[in-house]
Amino acid sequence: MAAIIRLNTGTALCISFVLMLFVGAPGHADDAPELIFVQTGPFRVRELRRQAEEELRLLESGDGRPADLADAVYRFETWVRDQGYPDGSVTAQMISLTPQGELTVDMAGEFAGVDEIRITVDAGERVFLGEVDFDGADHFPEDDLRAYFPRGRRVPYVEQRIRSGVEQVARLYELDGFVRREIGPPESERAERDGRIRADVRVPVREGPRFVIREIRVESDPLGLDDIERLENAVGLVGEPYYPRQAVSGALTLRRALGQDGYEPAVTHDVDLDEDGRATIVYRVDPGPVRLVDDVVARSLDDRELRTSDQLIRSLLRLDEGDVVDYAELDRSRAELYSLGLFAFVNVEVEPVEPARDPQPSTVYVELEERDSRHLDLEAGWGAHELLRGAVSYTDRNLFGLGRRFTTTAHGSFRTFGAELSVSDRMVFGPASTVTLSGRYSYRDGVALDETAAGAELSLSYAYTREWSVAAGYSFEWSRAYNLDVETEGVEESTVVTSRVGFAVEYDTRDSVLNPTTGGRLSVSPAVSFPLGSEISMVVELDTAGQYHMGLAPNTALSLSGEHRVRYLPATDATLPIQDRLFLGGTTSVRSFGTDELGLPSRRGVPRGGLSSLQGTAELRFRVQERLSPALFYDLGFLSADSFGLDGDWGHGVGAGARYNLPVGPLRLDVAYNPGERYAADRGWAVHFAVGLSY
Repeated sequence: MAAIIRLNTGTALCISFVLMLFVGAPGHADDAPELIFVQTGPFRVRELRRQAEEELRLLESGDGRPADLADAVYRFETWVRDQGYPDGSVTAQMISLTPQGELTVDMAGEFAGVDEIRITVDAGERVFLGEVDFDGADHFPEDDLRAYFPRGRRVPYVEQRIRSGVEQVARLYELDGFVRREIGPPESERAERDGRIRADVRVPVREGPRFVIREIRVESDPLGLDDIERLENAVGLVGEPYYPRQAVSGALTLRRALGQDGYEPAVTHDVDLDEDGRATIVYRVDPGPVRLVDDVVARSLDDRELRTSDQLIRSLLRLDEGDVVDYAELDRSRAELYSLGLFAFVNVEVEPVEPARDPQPSTVYVELEERDSRHLDLEAGWGAHELLRGAVSYTDRNLFGLGRRFTTTAHGSFRTFGAELSVSDRMVFGPASTVTLSGRYSYRDGVALDETAAGAELSLSYAYTREWSVAAGYSFEWSRAYNLDVETEGVEESTVVTSRVGFAVEYDTRDSVLNPTTGGRLSVSPAVSFPLGSEISMVVELDTAGQYHMGLAPNTALSLSGEHRVRYLPATDATLPIQDRLFLGGTTSVRSFGTDELGLPSRRGVPRGGLSSLQGTAELRFRVQERLSPALFYDLGFLSADSFGLDGDWGHGVGAGARYNLPVGPLRLDVAYNPGERYAADRGWAVHFAVGLSY
């Protein structure tokens, strides 16, 4: 078993994990009503139950209310209709079993005295979507409009999807200037074709005139003609299709432009639409007085004193005494404060000190609600080679109140121990960049050798977009390999000091870093290592990894992942120290092996490592409760003694497990069987219990 416990400083002890052994389906309380599906139509009971798991859990545990039953019925009926049964209905009856017979209990009452809840599904006939036509559509081709509706000969007819398509068509017309359009309501007619009942849909379209913005006018008595002309040019909407949000967008542009000059303006607008399709937007602007910075004050919104230093807050606001208050810059500063992840709420207010003056000296108040930034994590787990393992980690995300992240971790098992610490900074180059300085020390009693290592690394990562990121780093490492049990030429006890320069590019569209269910990730990481003070040659490294996650059905997800690693020595007579070679097997590799037990054994059956490796995983997860997901998986691994080699040893792992989702990531129990060669493993199966997924 494994557990994670998080202790938050300044708060009570919070236990984040419940042993999965005790997590199961909710039981039926003695005084709770019995839930009976009298009629389910073409559906299985388990399919229906899956649609309202939480509501049914409350009802069957005795904690439910009539409102929960009503919610469950609504979910059942919505799901039935989404399967193509537009006339489907679901009813529930509350029954009290008395000596006089069965009595129906009013749904407005309580569950006291209710013995059974009987649910009946009347699905009706199944209907498939037929043709979708548009009457009166001239501006857009009908094929373009049909793109907003489901397509295919086996698509169920769902009224909600049709209404959604009509709304999207109406939105398309509006964004192109047809603000007086009338789309729908849709009309349907059912007929039998190809052995199925099909519903043909007709959507009436009344386009009306198309309006284009022909003129933008700004009216303001306090502003001069040059300022008015500058503002009219800043709006920049002339020639674009008119729709209501365009006028609002122009008003925001005016506020930002005047906010940069220290004004907090009042802006109103009117729109004139003539019969020829011309739109004129008139903005009336009262700029108000210019405001100058008199002071910047940071204050907490709760009773706690702010940990974040005034120096950090002032540096992000970039305001000095006497500066013009730039409201656009204040908005940017507020967003940057949020991006640090230190605050639950950020607000910036500007209050004049002397309202009668123009320009007005004003105090800029930064109101903050800080998150708890310090916590202690405890972790325990099990590995096939390490046996019982544990770790303790302390994190401060606001070190010295300067927004720096500090983490230190100590970990150990029956075969390993070590410690790491790191400091990260997002201030030096802006919030999209992270500079990290880290150090580590470790010892491990491995299958093939014992190793002691220590090192330090300086890295810089930059999030170019939400999906794309790049990173570069330099590391320095000392390692010593001893107690080798390998009879291979060129493998010997050694102490190596290595200088390494690396680079990485990553594309990530996953919906979650900790527990992804959709999207994918691809990363490429080349690096060059230069051993110092020894005759060992330079090593070129290339690591490529990818993942893809997809939902196959409700509550079912498939994850595919793969990784290819290469160590290339340009010098033909060079050898790579065993502590720098590649190994496979373990908690995050081919799980039917213990750590480093897969492939390339010596005559004694001890692994000697390789220069290239390839591994892949396919994992299917089924969510049976909100947090609990059983899983089936297949792992495949390949290890070669040559760089880019194709001849080597293959290992397989077939297994099952369970994942219990926690805020820090899923707890994972895996049991895997090895149907092939065992190599350095002494048995054909392995058990792993860890935090986080294997990929």
